[in-house]
Amino acid sequence: MYDTNYDEFESVDSSDGGTYSTATPERKRHVGLAIGMSLLAVVLCAGITLANLFSVRVERRGGSTSVIFTERKSDIPVTDVDVGQPPDDFPEPTLELNRPGWWVSATPTQELYKKLQSCVVYVAPDYSTLDGTDIESAGGCTGVIMSDDGYIITCYHVVSQTGAVKVTLSDGTEYVAAKVGSDPTTDLSVLKIEATGLDCVSFSDSDQLSVGEQVLSISQSEDPRLGGVMTDGIVCSLGRDLDFNGHVLSVMQTNACPQSGGYGAPVVNQRGEVVGIRVSSIGTMSEGDLGLVLPMSSAKSIVDELIENGFISGQPTLSIRSMAVPSSARAYYGLPSGAFVESVDEGGAAEAAGIVAGDVIVAIEGTEVSSYEELDSIVKNNYKAGDTVTLRIYRASLSREVKEFSLSLVLDEVRR
Repeated sequence: MYDTNYDEFESVDSSDGGTYSTATPERKRHVGLAIGMSLLAVVLCAGITLANLFSVRVERRGGSTSVIFTERKSDIPVTDVDVGQPPDDFPEPTLELNRPGWWVSATPTQELYKKLQSCVVYVAPDYSTLDGTDIESAGGCTGVIMSDDGYIITCYHVVSQTGAVKVTLSDGTEYVAAKVGSDPTTDLSVLKIEATGLDCVSFSDSDQLSVGEQVLSISQSEDPRLGGVMTDGIVCSLGRDLDFNGHVLSVMQTNACPQSGGYGAPVVNQRGEVVGIRVSSIGTMSEGDLGLVLPMSSAKSIVDELIENGFISGQPTLSIRSMAVPSSARAYYGLPSGAFVESVDEGGAAEAAGIVAGDVIVAIEGTEVSSYEELDSIVKNNYKAGDTVTLRIYRASLSREVKEFSLSLVLDEVRR
């Protein structure tokens, strides 16, 4: 027999037939448990907050136990800011540059620049006394102070453009320079300014150089505010015998030269001694801008003679000004190619021999020439001043008659 627990059945109204429902009775809500869990959560949160703000330690004294709370200090620094200060009153930031410890002494290259920059000058033709000339278009070059009393080495092609020459030192001081002497063949010229106590360079024998040796070059700009321009490199080659301006000279090549101009700039070794000068006569050769430099072994004797005599003695010249035969004259008179005489120097060898403007020189000592450059090269490389040469000449008359004849000429000495 099974016992039935009638308490599990829900009683209903007797009007419903007095039966019992078997539906599951509704469970009572545990309100007290929910309240207890909420209080526990509050206590835990409070404990965590206190743990962040305070350090807790437990001390036992005698028979009692004490819990002590100590304020915890934050590891994050806190800066007090005056929130009431307007933004415009905050101090403006300043940029400070720190100099590293290794930047105490200058490098050898920097020392050389400091030593040499005051020894180079800017040289330019002075057109201020000429009317109708655009002064700004006049080009200049670099010069080298060779003595403390104002002797300067520079390029002939610049100082030959006008009678007056202006020299500007690295500090901006300007001088009017006097021409001491010039050599058109090597493009060297020596100037003199009235000054004393100038910084000057020292020179070294370029024959002691070797390929691969480090060298420097400094050129001076027209505006002193821009300062000097230094380039560095090595000696690329030595003893290159090249024919330029009718003479064969042994030149050196270096990549230390400024590639855009910089004529007159000195090339120095690691001791700061000048071993070469950049000149246009070899810097603009058909080989291109190769950084060709006239070494001091070749330049020294030229500079010394320019200072002593004002010119290079023994250099021969025909004493004429020449140009290419004009195409109109060639077509009208039927003149051949040669050295067309534009003018003759008064009192010179050509005038004494009877050469006149308009003549065409076609041969010298039986060697035909088609231009003045060929004629000048033959004269400078094969003869000296005082030698007698025979020239073959074509001369046209107003009647379009062309005569061919020969005459003798005693070569003059170049004096410029």
